[in-house]
Amino acid sequence: MVHRIILVKLQERYRIETLEVVARISDLLAGLHMLAGFTVAPAMDDGTRKKWDLVVEVRYRTDADGVAYLGDPVHAAFVAHYLNPRTATRETLLFREAEPVVSGV
Repeated sequence: MVHRIILVKLQERYRIETLEVVARISDLLAGLHMLAGFTVAPAMDDGTRKKWDLVVEVRYRTDADGVAYLGDPVHAAFVAHYLNPRTATRETLLFREAEPVVSGV
């Protein structure tokens, strides 16, 4: 399973709309069949809000699912026309779950 974590800092004028942005991202991701799951959440405390306003975590099973997610035209249009204009900065982190280690007995 791949975990793609996107940290987002909104432009100052859009920070009041953080919960709306979270809802819009959630609505989009709910319609993407290649995802195994997702989480979208606003920053919880003042320390986090100084650097980030929200986090998006999408999970997919294969690299092909990740390519399909990034190449999805609805996703791409949403990012280009809705999210990017509201974003001051963004950081993306990728993690892959390790295969379980089975030791011989």
